[in-house]
Amino acid sequence: MASLDPPRPGSMLSAPGKDLTFLAAPPGQLRFREDVGPDAAPVPLHVHLRQTERFLVLAGRLRVTLDGKTQDLEPGESIEVRPGQQHSYAPANDASVVIEVLLWPHQQDHQFFETIYGLTRERRLPPRGPREVLALLALCHRHGFFMAGPPRSLVRPVAAVAAALAAILRIDPWSPRFAAQGPMSQMPSLLQLSPEGEYRP
Repeated sequence: MASLDPPRPGSMLSAPGKDLTFLAAPPGQLRFREDVGPDAAPVPLHVHLRQTERFLVLAGRLRVTLDGKTQDLEPGESIEVRPGQQHSYAPANDASVVIEVLLWPHQQDHQFFETIYGLTRERRLPPRGPREVLALLALCHRHGFFMAGPPRSLVRPVAAVAAALAAILRIDPWSPRFAAQGPMSQMPSLLQLSPEGEYRP
């Protein structure tokens, strides 16, 4: 069963090409920093049904596609994505980018990122079999995260049925081996955090 406790500030996730560090945040919000390299797996076009998400660029340039329009953000610039808006993001110009992400309302959504990072590390995305497909649909249903493209009127009930089946079969997409590690004493080269989780260039 997934832990309901949010990771401590400074706790970290790693996957090929990117690192994520959880930061202190007010109640009801999830805040983290991502160091994303040009070789990281692309973030697919997707929607959050319930959450608003804000991206702030700390270093490098971020390319964001929002409702079909693409723009590059420079350090200090930010963009807000409302529930239901299709979006994706990636480093611009084949270079690394460091961003701060704020997501709200937060309801154990750290488990989503822990699971996605864990599956990416294990090269299990895209899923390789029916059981993994079921687990991924259950994860998306739990956190209101859906790929753009297929009609939501179809995807949502399918994900709800998958979540019910996963519960019956005792399939939990989260695993203890996916949990964030830390706080870490050393951060990746582009991430310099104070003990309070503040960014230092």
